[in-house]
This record gives sequence, structure tokens and C-alpha cells, in this order.
Amino acid sequence: MAAPGCHVGTGGGREEENGEEEEEEEEEEEEEEEEEEEEEEEEEQGEEAEAALRAVFPRDPELFAECFPERRRFRLCGRVLHIAEHHGPRLGPAGAVWEAALSLCRFLGEQNLELAGRRVLELGAGTGIVGIFAAMLGAEVTLTDRPPALPQLRENARLNFPGAAAGPRVRALRWGRDQRRFPPKFHLILGSDIVYDPRAFGPLLGTLRHLLVPPAQALLSARLRGGEAGAARFFRQLLPPFFGVRLLRREPERDIEIYAVTPRDGAPERGGPGLESLTPRDGAPGGAGPGWSPSPRGMEPRSGAGPGWSPSPRGMEPRSGAGPGWSPSPRGMEPRSGAGPGWGLLPGIKWCRGS
Repeated sequence: MAAPGCHVGTGGGREEENGEEEEEEEEEEEEEEEEEEEEEEEEEQGEEAEAALRAVFPRDPELFAECFPERRRFRLCGRVLHIAEHHGPRLGPAGAVWEAALSLCRFLGEQNLELAGRRVLELGAGTGIVGIFAAMLGAEVTLTDRPPALPQLRENARLNFPGAAAGPRVRALRWGRDQRRFPPKFHLILGSDIVYDPRAFGPLLGTLRHLLVPPAQALLSARLRGGEAGAARFFRQLLPPFFGVRLLRREPERDIEIYAVTPRDGAPERGGPGLESLTPRDGAPGGAGPGWSPSPRGMEPRSGAGPGWSPSPRGMEPRSGAGPGWSPSPRGMEPRSGAGPGWGLLPGIKWCRGS
């Protein structure tokens, strides 16, 4: 069932359909070529990993490479996912399901987003659990990661969509290198726990700048590791100069946060539907009350919206002490859960647990 206020556009014209079919055929040919390149890279990287292991463990390196395969079952918001994890030095963090991924899956399930027919790309997919869950919600999903993680992604796609043509696609995307192979045609970009290594922040930022073209949005979840130099710095300092960044959920007990990331005003826009479900709920202005104006990201406070609002590099923001519905945070005043009109993602939400 679609969330209120969410609409899916319909195409018109035979010429447009033919053009889309030709584009899809070209993309499939490119993907086949890329898969061949990826297989060669996987073999090369596998040989490099084995050589590195032999340098440390010269007798039996196979005992230490991919030596902890595990298959797990997750129940998330009424859906069952079967996920294979491969714990070992070759995949590292990509071989496991992390709490931030489960939190993002629950968030997607609880928000009742209309994902049917929407193009979704998961960055740094690892096991692919978030993208696979989005595919179960009807999205057309592309799972991406470095070449060594692709066999695990294909395995998990087959486990959850056996023999199904509608299952997720799997492609290599090394941030800062491969993003030009991906036209910015996606409606939603997903990422969970992909900002744990500061060395990857620059390439990831460049990849997001390529992919996030209006009306696309990103949902990123992360455990806040590394203090102010880690994930918090990425969301609070590195993203805001280029994107609109909104905190959607905080889970203090797990130290996990979920953010919506949107293109800045003035970014070149492409046609097609956005994810209206990620804007304020029905009844928000022209329904949210005074001080709110439409924007590409939904309803936002107007310049000069009245008491409690101050100019900032991101537009008008609530001042400290802005009144009811606002709570202090390291980033200043932020809307509390259930803070009132105009915040469609923050009212009390039914929590469903994984098993």
C-alpha cells in the first residue's frame, strides 16, 4: 500500500518506450563487458590476497581465507531474508550484516514508501541485505560494491530471488573510479555503515555528487564510530556544503543515525518522479502552517519565517531556544520525534524487530 501523497508517474508515447528499450539493451551490453572485467579483477585480487596470506601464514593460507561462511535468516517487518555472510580477511567488513543495515531496513519497512518501479542503487552493499529488502518492497535494485564482494552479493540475490528476473542486479562500483559507468537515473541511493573509513570519504563524496541528481535522494545509516573525525564528520561537515542533509532517526542505544541526503537547490534536474514519501506528510503545508514553502525537497521553512529562525549556509534554521518541538543536539536545535506539523518522518513509528 502506498504512503499518502506518493505518486508514481506513467510514461507516454511509443517513441519514448523504444528509446528506453534501446537504452536498456545498451546498458545490458555494458554490464556484460563490465562483468567480464570484474571476473578478471576478482581473480587478480584473489591471487594478491592469497599471496599476502602466504607471507604471514606460509603453510595453510586457505585456513584463514573466507574460513567462516555462515547463512543467517532475518525477519524484518514481516519479510524473511536469507543472507550468506563470508567472514574473512578478503571481504573484511563487507562480509557481515551490521546493525546499521538492519536499522535502515526497518526504517524502509516502517515508512510505507511506494518503491514499486523505482530505481534504487545500494552503495557498498556488502551482503546486500538493504538492497534486497528494498527489492522485496518492489524496487528495481542495483547492488554495488568492490569486485571481491560481488560473488557474495550474487549468492544472496539468488537466495532471496531464486530464478527471478526481477531480482537485484549486481555490479562493481569502486568509489571515485567507476561512478561514470552509472548514469544518474536512480530515484533512491541507499548506504549502510559505509562511512567507517575516513580514507574513503573523498571518493564516496564524489560518487554521491555524480549520482544524486534531482529528484533523487539518498538514505544513509551509520554507527557513529571514530568520534568527531569519523562518521559524524562526514554527515555534519563534509556533506552539507554539497547536499541538503536531514537527520531522520537517532537510535541512542545503538549509536546509529539515519540521514536523508538531497541535492542542493540549483543542481541540474532530470525528469521523473521523486520519492514524495520522503517529504512532509499529507496535511503539511500547504497544510503545515505559516512559515513553510514548497521546495524540491518538500516543504521547508521560508526565509523570514518568523521567530526562532536564523540564516545559515543551508538557509533558514531554528535558533537555540526556538520553542516547543525543538531539542538541542551537537548540530544545534533539531526537531524532536513528533515535533508537530511539517515533519512527516518523525511521529511515533511502530518498531518491528529482526530475528
